[in-house]
Amino acid sequence: MISSSEVRVEGQPRRSPGSDFALNWRWVTPGFFSALKIHTLEGRVFREPDHASSDSFIVLNRVLAEKLFPSEPALDRRIQLDPNGPWYTVIGVVDNVKNYEPTMPTEPEYYLLRTHAADPGFYVPPMFCHYSVLVIRGNLPVSMIAKEIRSEVQSLSSSAVVNVSTMNERLNHFTERQRFNAILLSIFGGVSLLLAAIGLFGVISFLVVQRTREIGVRMALGASPAGVLRLFLGRAARWVFAGAAARLIGSYFAAHLLRGLLFGVPATDPLT
Repeated sequence: MISSSEVRVEGQPRRSPGSDFALNWRWVTPGFFSALKIHTLEGRVFREPDHASSDSFIVLNRVLAEKLFPSEPALDRRIQLDPNGPWYTVIGVVDNVKNYEPTMPTEPEYYLLRTHAADPGFYVPPMFCHYSVLVIRGNLPVSMIAKEIRSEVQSLSSSAVVNVSTMNERLNHFTERQRFNAILLSIFGGVSLLLAAIGLFGVISFLVVQRTREIGVRMALGASPAGVLRLFLGRAARWVFAGAAARLIGSYFAAHLLRGLLFGVPATDPLT
């Protein structure tokens, strides 16, 4: 992660400290975007011939493109990531990607082409020199793919450590807390519904017992059992609808407390 104050856009003054923001970056190969199905919004992404090009290319995500070029196209603009580094030509803008928790806002991010050379031409933190992440998309069973990956890596380096996980497993790791909170709230909601049903049943039963004589008089005067049933159920329905209306109003104003548990769904979505 670097600071936007280190980024220089050709033809623009350097960003002031007050407008500074953090930048994420990825060092990727051409197949990265297709493997993760990252949609290209403008221009193109990296291709294999780019390795042999004398130019340096960069791909921006939508958030970064909007921050650096709010009122003009980003394509073919030139960016310098550090004062002593090369100038990169923007060849494409891709859609935003959630790299961490789904509820966290998308951060500005750019992508650089991972070269085959030992010196990539820019500073790479030491931690990135000790491990790599390989993204594979396939239709084979995970166990078979993992076996092949370990075999290939071990043939290159017997001391290399290989950890294999599916995208669903990684996503589940990021959503464990939200899923636990959702299950807990669902249990509390179910218990509340059960208590409300028991309470309503008790109140109606008490009301029926209190009006037993009235029911007998109504039946003697010709009232049908269905009519007596509608009398009591109608009163219960009024209580239910009044309580539901009060809870919906209260839920609407308290919905902002649940926003941290939601992803892709607004807190005031009536259907959900």
